[in-house]
Order: sequence, then C-alpha cells, then structure tokens
Amino acid sequence: MSSENSGKKPRVLITRPGPVPEVNESLKNFEKDFEVTVGKDDEWMKHERLIELLPQMDAIISHSYDTFVNHETLSQHGKNLKIIANFGAGYEKLDTKAAEKLGIWVTNTPDVVTTATSDIAIALLLASTRKMSQSESWLRKGSWKGAQLNENLGNDPKDKVLGIIGMGKIGKAVAVKATYGLGMKIAYFNRSNSKDNKSDVEIESLPTEFNTTIQVSKCKDLQTLLKMSDYISVHCTMNESSQYLLDKDQFQIMKDGVYIINTARGKVIRESELVNAIRSGKVKGVGLDVFEDEPKINPGLLELEGSITLLPHIGTATVESRRDMFELQLNNVKQFF
Repeated sequence: MSSENSGKKPRVLITRPGPVPEVNESLKNFEKDFEVTVGKDDEWMKHERLIELLPQMDAIISHSYDTFVNHETLSQHGKNLKIIANFGAGYEKLDTKAAEKLGIWVTNTPDVVTTATSDIAIALLLASTRKMSQSESWLRKGSWKGAQLNENLGNDPKDKVLGIIGMGKIGKAVAVKATYGLGMKIAYFNRSNSKDNKSDVEIESLPTEFNTTIQVSKCKDLQTLLKMSDYISVHCTMNESSQYLLDKDQFQIMKDGVYIINTARGKVIRESELVNAIRSGKVKGVGLDVFEDEPKINPGLLELEGSITLLPHIGTATVESRRDMFELQLNNVKQFF
C-alpha cells in the first residue's frame, strides 16, 4: 500500500455491484484493505451521483458506460483520484489522455475475455452461414411443415478462407477454432506487422496453445485480405485509424457473397454501407455482436432477413468471464496500492 495512504484505507468507488455472485468472496477480501462504496444493482450510476462521490475517492472500479472519464470532470472533481480500473478490454470511451495529464492510471481487463469472445465469433459465423436466426424465427411462427429440400439453405465454411482483421489473442483463438473445428483456411491482416511482408501474401506458422502450429496467410495490406476472404472476422482495437475501417470502398473490393463477423467494436464498420452491401448481394450474411451507435441499432439491419444474426454485445457474457473481469479489476487496484 502506498505511503500516502499509510494509516487509512484507500477509498474505492465501485460504480456497479459485482456482475455475478461468484465474486462476492473476492469483494469481501478486498474490503479488508479498502473503504468501499458500491453503486446500485442493475443501474448505471447517474452522473450527478458520480460527481458527488468522486472528490472523496482514491480509486474507481468502473464500466466503459460510466460518464466521468473526461478532462472537465476529472480535473474539477477527481483531484484525489489515482487509478481507474475499467471493466472491459477496450477503453476507447474513456479519455485516457486526460487521465494521463492528471497522473491518473487507467487499467483494463484483457486476456480474460479471449475464450468467451472468440466463442461468440465462431457462433456468429455459424449462425450467419447456416441462417440459424431466420430458421428459428420461421419455426416459431409455425411456418415449418416438415423437411424441405430447398429452404433455409446456407453454406459450409469448410475449406473457405476466413480473413481475420487483427491477429491479437482473440483473433488467434478464432483462427485456431476455425481451423480445427471448421476446417477453414486462415488469412489475416495486422496493421502493426503486415507491412513488413516482402510479398502481398506470406505463409507462416502460427503457434497454438496445443503445442502445435497452424498455417496462415499473412496479408501485406487490408485490400489483399478483403479480396481473398470468403468470411471476414473483425478483431482489431478501436482507435482513430480503425474507425470505419470497413466502408464503401472496402465493401466494393470484397468477394461477392462474403460473410462479415464483428465482435470487436461497432464503429469499425460503417453500418449504412454494410446495409447497402447486404441489400445489393455483395455481402451475403453478417453476424454482429457490436454496433456503431449501440445500444441503438441501425433500422436497416433490423429490417433485413436471411443470413443475419444480431446479438446485444454478449461477447463476454459468461459467468466465468464476468467473474474473471471483475476480479482483475479488484486486483489492478490492489496492485497499485
């Protein structure tokens, strides 16, 4: 514990209670060393309440939807604040530059979301390519009259090229699952190292957690990846360079009948152009867990039927992931003090 807090417990605001009962024991242990204030269950803490509590706090365990992480609020009300432990792998909604200027640490919860998020990406791939959402809706409406030979036909992903945008830990997990589980071929583009390619496409061996390797195609640029992919799965981080990475020009160079999966961030794709591409037949199916202006959904997406599956940002929505994310937040604060 830092010397400036010697003799008293650091004050910590948890803007929302632990997401699952499995974290209760960890929270009890945490409260032995910290003076903790917890927000109301199932309710985002109102900005006025945050402003009221913020001056008293040494640390905040927050969620990306909390509204206090901006320069004005932090500079006026967060003068005692030392660390913001955010819930989630991404932190693009937080004004990290303002926090840095004020000497406030910001942490996130990567790694522990890899399994759940990559599972959802594979689920969305299968749901879209096999028209699962449409088929279930069709069944629930009473339209199913028995086996038919030419209704609700999808596509097999086996032997197709899955293009991954962002081969980080989640992208890699998706690559392994798609290779071993679905028999797909993997290509990828990374903004960080793909530019080192001597040719447009280079074959490399990607190590896996199973002490094996899979053969993947590393593309020199995004255009090369888009042109060769039958399925595209987005796993890049959200920043200025990735905003609307997939826009009108990118859709135009994709294969006809491509499938698009996004479990990263909604603003990587300009949804109005995605809707146009679906209506034109350029994009055959989509599986989305994130949206450009969530929780608002583009009406055009809601109107579409067929190989379309839309999920309400449940990529990390498992008991195990939410437990691990919250416990990592607690640990980040513990490690700081």
